Amino acid sequence: ILEGNGEVSPDRKKLGALYNNIAAILLAENNYQDAEKYFLKSLTIDGELGDKNGMAQSYNNIGTIYKDLSKYEKALDYYLKALALHKESHNEDGLPSTLTNIGVAYINMHKPDIAKHYFDKASVLYRKQQDSMGIALIYNNMGDLYDERNEHAKALVYYDSCITISQKNHYLGYISYSYGSLALEYGKLKNFEKAYHYHRLYMHAKDSIYNKENSEQMGELQTRYETEKKEKELQLKASELQVKKLETDEANRQKTMFRNFFLVFIVFTIVFVGILVNR
Repeated sequence: ILEGNGEVSPDRKKLGALYNNIAAILLAENNYQDAEKYFLKSLTIDGELGDKNGMAQSYNNIGTIYKDLSKYEKALDYYLKALALHKESHNEDGLPSTLTNIGVAYINMHKPDIAKHYFDKASVLYRKQQDSMGIALIYNNMGDLYDERNEHAKALVYYDSCITISQKNHYLGYISYSYGSLALEYGKLKNFEKAYHYHRLYMHAKDSIYNKENSEQMGELQTRYETEKKEKELQLKASELQVKKLETDEANRQKTMFRNFFLVFIVFTIVFVGILVNR
C-alpha cells in the first residue's frame, strides 16, 4: 500500500507486523510451512521499508524453522543473513540471539570449535546487557559444546552454572534441560548414582513445568468463564431492558389508541346530538 508520494503507508507497516505475529503463533504450533510463508511476507514488507532490524528478525525466525526441522545448513544460511543485517544496522539488541543460534547450528553440524567462537561473542554481549536469561542459555549451550567434544567434566561445570543462575530467576525450562543433560553426562562418566539423582530432578522439573502450564491454562479458562459469564449477564440485562421498553411502548400505544377512540366517540356523540337538536 503506497502513499501518493510513493512512500509505504502506515497500514503497510502494520500489515508487516501482523504477518510476523501470525508467523510466530504458527511457529509455536510447529506449523512450519505456514509460519515460513508469513515470515517471508513480513520480510518482503521490511525490505520495502528498508527496515534492516525487521529483516534480520525474519531471517532469524526462518532459520529457527529449519533448525527445528534439523536442516542445519539451511538454518545457518538464514542466521548468517540475519547476522549481516544486525551488523549493518549496528543493532546489539538482536545480535547475541543470532550469534547463539549460529553456534547451535554449528554444534549440530559437529563443528564445536566454530560454535565456541560465536558463543563467546554472544556471551560478551549478554553480560554487557545484563541479560541473565541469555547468560543461562549460553551456559547450557556451552555444556552441549563440551559434550560434543566428549569433555564431559567441563560440560558438567556449565550445566551446573546454568542451574545456579536459572534457579535464582525461576527459568524452569533451562533448569529442566540442565538436569536432563547432567543425568546424561554422569551416565557417560559411569557415575550412575548421580545420573539417577539428576534424572529424578529432571523428572521433578518437568512435572513442575507441566503443573505450571496447567495452572496457567486453568487461569485462562477461569478468566474466559468469568468474561463469558459477565457478557451473558450484560446480554440478559440488555434483553430485559428491551422487553421492558417493548412493554412500555405497547402500553403507550394502547393508551394512545384508547384516547383516540374516546375522542372520536365524543366527537361523534356531539355531532349526533347536534343533528337531533336541529331536527
